[in-house]
Amino acid sequence: MGVPKAGKSNHFVEEKTGQNRVNEKSHFIVKLSLDGIITYITKNVNMMLGYEQRELIGTHISEIMHQEDYQRVTNEWASRKEEISNLSYRMKKKDGRYLTAESTTSLISHSELEIPEGIICFIRDIAFDRSEAENIMVEIEKLKVAGQLAAGIAHEIKNPLTSIKGFIQLMKAEENPNKKYLDIMEDEIHRLDIISNELLVLAKPHKHKLSVQDLTRIVKEVILLLEAEAVKKNIQIKSVIEEQKLMILCDIHKVKQVLINILKNAIEAMEQGVITIHMSKNEKNALVSVIDEGCGIPEEYLDHLGKPFFSTKATGNGLGLMICQKIISEHGGTISVQSTQMQGTTFTVTIPMVQD
Repeated sequence: MGVPKAGKSNHFVEEKTGQNRVNEKSHFIVKLSLDGIITYITKNVNMMLGYEQRELIGTHISEIMHQEDYQRVTNEWASRKEEISNLSYRMKKKDGRYLTAESTTSLISHSELEIPEGIICFIRDIAFDRSEAENIMVEIEKLKVAGQLAAGIAHEIKNPLTSIKGFIQLMKAEENPNKKYLDIMEDEIHRLDIISNELLVLAKPHKHKLSVQDLTRIVKEVILLLEAEAVKKNIQIKSVIEEQKLMILCDIHKVKQVLINILKNAIEAMEQGVITIHMSKNEKNALVSVIDEGCGIPEEYLDHLGKPFFSTKATGNGLGLMICQKIISEHGGTISVQSTQMQGTTFTVTIPMVQD
């Protein structure tokens, strides 16, 4: 690689090697001679590219770079005047595949003579970092929805607690308490347990885990969580179930997050009325349609739904639906939207079923 103007110090090496915050799977550090020979490389190159240290030390950096990018990067590096440069290019993995990397590159200079002695590069996998950022966005969106539901859930919990308190007082006042009171109290406590567990599932971070689940049951649990929110606006949630069991391979927590987001949007789009959740299947897929009676979405906006920072809400940022689409896409499914102004909107989630 070409040699630009010499830098003033080699503090860059010390700073970058001390950054323990960066995930080892997404980066490595390489030291080059001025003509591009690898003189040192960190062990975690194996996690990112699949090579062992000994396989790369002594080889030329171009051996693990895409040939189309190597000349461009060499020219770009040589023409820059900065002490530290950021460069993007494709890197070749041991299995022959390529990944897009970004490197922060600097000259190593003799501390007294200021003569360039080599080149140091901190190289990171852009796609890995983007994936990490997307996972963080998913968790943030979950916490946001959990917070917004908290008031409705608190109200839903308060009602059973009031019933239990009343029955306890009745039982205290009677010489021979009616066993019927205990049965009702047990039912109310069971309902409290279900609601609180569902809220915890929504708020708690979970590792990605696939299992075979019944989509019909998932929908029923989501309705339970959002019923209080709907009642506050005089909205009835009605379910139409064509198939009692719709078995899918999924991350249950993420699918719940999608359905909660869509149903919550439907509630926010209405002042009163009925939201219908229709569950059915076709030859290969399970389908869940959430049909509201809201004001609808203008036709010119439909193509923009799911794009970051586009929202029909005054305070929305468009990230919620974007995350939903990403989650369902990861499950091999789709989200489609149909809307008629002043009549309502239908969101349909399609997920492949587990074949018998």
